[in-house]
Amino acid sequence: MMNCYAWEIHGINMAAHMSPDQVLRKRKFIFFHQSQKDNAMYQEADSRDLWGRAEDHNKEITQKFNALGLASYVAMAAFTRYYP
Repeated sequence: MMNCYAWEIHGINMAAHMSPDQVLRKRKFIFFHQSQKDNAMYQEADSRDLWGRAEDHNKEITQKFNALGLASYVAMAAFTRYYP
């Protein structure tokens, strides 16, 4: 199964920067959402909790944007359009 969270920079349609408080809030909401608590839908070979994978992914996106010379943020959320 394709990693649905790993978008290349050229495939991102919109990115939103996140403050440290927003990162913590996102972690809290993922953790407390019952459907994501123990078994994530797209577990793949990654044994980390979903909130940990989400935080790492948001930091990776930030690093990619930083490498392009854009402003530095704690984390970024990336969005792409779904074409069925």
